[in-house]
Amino acid sequence: MTLKQYFGWNTAGNHQLFTSEYRPSQNEVLDTVIVAPPIGPEYMHCKAALRQLCLQLAEQGFRALTFDWPGYGNSSGEIPSSHHVSDCQQALTELIRKESLTGIPSLIVLRSASLLAIDAINQCQLNSLFFWYPYTQGKAFVRDLQLIDRAMGITETQGCLTAGGYPLSIADQERLTTLTLNTLEPKSQACHTLHMPDAKRLGFRSAFEHAEIPFSSKTSTELRKLARQAEYSVLPVSDIACIVQTLINDSQPPSELSSTSINLSELDLTDATESVIQVGDNSLFGVMTRARKTRTGQPCLLIPNTGAGHHVGPNRIHTTLARTLAQHGVSSLRFDLSHLGNSGPRFSGKPSSHAYTEQAADDLHEMIKALHKAGFAKFSLFGICSGAHTVFQYLRRNSDKHAIEHAFLVNANRLYWSTGDDPWAPEKEDDSAEAHYHQQQMRQISAWWNLLKSPQKWLRLTITILNRLKHILSKTISKNTQSATVFERDCERFSLQDAQLHFVFSPDEPGERILSDQSGALMKQLISHGRVHWNHLVNGDHTFTRAEDRTALINHIVDTLSEMNPLEKQHQGPASID
Repeated sequence: MTLKQYFGWNTAGNHQLFTSEYRPSQNEVLDTVIVAPPIGPEYMHCKAALRQLCLQLAEQGFRALTFDWPGYGNSSGEIPSSHHVSDCQQALTELIRKESLTGIPSLIVLRSASLLAIDAINQCQLNSLFFWYPYTQGKAFVRDLQLIDRAMGITETQGCLTAGGYPLSIADQERLTTLTLNTLEPKSQACHTLHMPDAKRLGFRSAFEHAEIPFSSKTSTELRKLARQAEYSVLPVSDIACIVQTLINDSQPPSELSSTSINLSELDLTDATESVIQVGDNSLFGVMTRARKTRTGQPCLLIPNTGAGHHVGPNRIHTTLARTLAQHGVSSLRFDLSHLGNSGPRFSGKPSSHAYTEQAADDLHEMIKALHKAGFAKFSLFGICSGAHTVFQYLRRNSDKHAIEHAFLVNANRLYWSTGDDPWAPEKEDDSAEAHYHQQQMRQISAWWNLLKSPQKWLRLTITILNRLKHILSKTISKNTQSATVFERDCERFSLQDAQLHFVFSPDEPGERILSDQSGALMKQLISHGRVHWNHLVNGDHTFTRAEDRTALINHIVDTLSEMNPLEKQHQGPASID
């Protein structure tokens, strides 16, 4: 079935929610289904699954809507906020009420969305209500966020829970701990749950039985694969099929969709406007942040995916970077590579979560051509991890010689990749990365003890040491013969095209060891002449979980693109670029 897809911002409560709408091409639809995503790290992990659910609902004749919460993704607002939870509650209630003007909608809530939906469920008429691996107690959700921070070695800063990169204020933590599904007073026509087998107590079921609302529950174990990091998350095929079939069974006969109650539009910010752009036959998807005040000739920054996460970036860093740059007169485009996020596949086949692909540079090229036609003459590029690979490979292939002023390669791990290499974490196959790992482990007594107890690791460690000695010998010979590596020659060629290369690394990044091993006298010369920049973050992990570290990186990009001397601007917080 041919589908229609619409993207834009929709007013709900005090915020503009970025909303994705999927519907069949014909005017007759079954029901409208609103799909509420989780908050916290699972927001990014489950994004692809929610899109796939919406697509399959539309294929079966439903009109499906999903959205970003306030302060998440492309929506308005920032987190942490002292009233983030209440903003989310108000936004969902308002969205359902607007949809109810043209018919009673159904609601699907995934994980923590069940807690944010309590007010809406108690106040609004719903056709079907579907709880998908729901949190039933806010206390349990806050506890899980605390455990994530503890596992990452992160402590609360200024009374704010980092929550794996999606911070929660003390006020919001307190508000969440008061939420429980046992307070439901539902008005839906039917309720269904899909939960883990060990979730044996569904105390909120009594509320539906008391209201004589049909209630069904099924178990599944697909959450274990769904809630992984985006590149390792597996689409819950059985879950999606179950949800779609359940809603089909509950649906009314199809009716004509004469109008819709929501109006998707651009987003007006103080310093910029944001709009959706789609390019090419495979509908490459991007969000353009156009600064209201720009200097003549100011380059536009392009930001491809980091890993398999969609265009907003890990911990929303791409969105924050784009909107901060707009305050300094710099426009930008954050976009999804083909097969990721909201972009269509370049080739037909199953959905893919590959972070590294050979067509990534071609996708970046398509976006640059589109912006060039739109009037931009100069460009800068920014990529984290696999995004750095996309940027670097584009620079190697820049056949049209578009003017690239700056290229920021942040925490780059593998800049040369080909089909057959690991498409998610190819750096694991690199001897330099493994040597870096063992060097870090040498500092820990527990690691030595584990090694002594694990003879199966001795052979691998011996091979790593021998490969390391071989590499050091090879590099010494290369230095004596003054021969340059392919990496150095590429960097030199980019600089001759007037592209400034900026490598930025968090502490203990294995990628820095990998690229350092590929660098010699020529790289030192390029750095000394200011044609390549090699910067280090004082703090920060691979995807900048802490807000302070994201701010430090963004300040560095802003300083460079707004032609300010980084040494003349004071950075706030403990993290900074040296």
